[in-house]
Amino acid sequence: LRAAGYYTTNRAKTDYQFGVPFTIWDDLGRAAHWRNRRDRTQPFFAVFNIEVTHESQTFPTSPARKGKPLVTDPATIDLPPYYPDTPAVRQELARMYDNIADMDGRVGEILAQLEEDGLADETIVMYWSDHGDGVPRAKRSLYDSGLRVPLMIRWPAGMGATFVPGAVNDELVSAVDLAPTTLALAGLPVPVHMQGRVLVGPHAGPAPAYVFAARDRMDIEYDMMRSARDRRFLYIRNFQPELPYAGHIIYRNQSAIMQEWLRLQAAGLVRGAAALWMRDRRPPEELYDTHADPYQIEDLSAAAAHRDTLMRMRGAVQDWMTRIDDQGLINEPEMVQRMWPGGVQPTTAAPYIVPRMSTDAPARPATLAVAGPTELVIYVPTQGASIAWTSETGPEPRWRLYAAPILVHGPMTIRAKAIRYGYKESPETRLEVTAAAPSARD
Repeated sequence: LRAAGYYTTNRAKTDYQFGVPFTIWDDLGRAAHWRNRRDRTQPFFAVFNIEVTHESQTFPTSPARKGKPLVTDPATIDLPPYYPDTPAVRQELARMYDNIADMDGRVGEILAQLEEDGLADETIVMYWSDHGDGVPRAKRSLYDSGLRVPLMIRWPAGMGATFVPGAVNDELVSAVDLAPTTLALAGLPVPVHMQGRVLVGPHAGPAPAYVFAARDRMDIEYDMMRSARDRRFLYIRNFQPELPYAGHIIYRNQSAIMQEWLRLQAAGLVRGAAALWMRDRRPPEELYDTHADPYQIEDLSAAAAHRDTLMRMRGAVQDWMTRIDDQGLINEPEMVQRMWPGGVQPTTAAPYIVPRMSTDAPARPATLAVAGPTELVIYVPTQGASIAWTSETGPEPRWRLYAAPILVHGPMTIRAKAIRYGYKESPETRLEVTAAAPSARD
């Protein structure tokens, strides 16, 4: 999108694990906004992470909770059967619902800003969550409580949409579909290597038979799970069945629900469906009929009547893992050694800035004399790296994503840097473009 001329902003979460390549966003931070673009006619792609519904905001120690009485009545909550029914559990779920209401108001503020700027009728709005409820046995799990999320797409009537307002699409959708969908809606080609399908519009792909999910290490706890979901059944493969269901995740232990669950477990007071998630071991496979069992309580993996379904979905997961070249079976130390040999983080190579018509061997000259309009190309030897450039000379320039040759007409400074995911940022290459001295014939 940025290469196509979009102003890209992110407020403000960047949990990428490898740091934040400077080539991704034009505007990143707590104040990032489409309103910050210099050219108000420039198209934009703006991400707003509304973190009031993050799991941390339900913790008893959360500063966001201080002085805020509950609005949701804990007694009226429809409690999922896999939770212990105690006041502490109900109060934390009530806080979660209060946070959702707060988040809804903040979404309304963003939509109102689009209206104020006259952009509402020419802006596509996509609303979704990164995972299910931010509470134990939901977030980090492969059950529907952890994977099923809201997704709404508003396509303004002024953009020639043929969708019926309020229409519901019940096809299986995965989060990996959002990237190709966004590119297609922006009129851009979807790279062949990109996973997922286009969800809406003239380039929409066919509905899949399955959507897939994965869970690996969570904080300090190693694990490996894969799942397939069709319209009725959920299949889970536990590659480490010797591990307990709940596991030991220190951060999650700040949850009042988790503390209550562990307290009851230690006292031998957990009963019924609430005891299932406290078990010390898991089966190698799990299978659930989500129509008959929406909370995934009854595991059918050992049921003879569902053996064909089990084998079909087992095969689907195996095929998917092969197709995407799943790296989960490689242990992390070996993975790190492959990426950072000897534990040393590689550095992205410095870019070359050269005339497009150059016939010389690659070099990084400090100056370049031009006699007229000249196209410059920038390239970097590090495969998979992205490049940004600027003609500004100050300490905090505006970096532009390099996507096409740069046309220069006379003296100016060109600076370039590159970055590959997981690598250190490259050294900066600087080229001073000067005017060529007139020839004798001139």
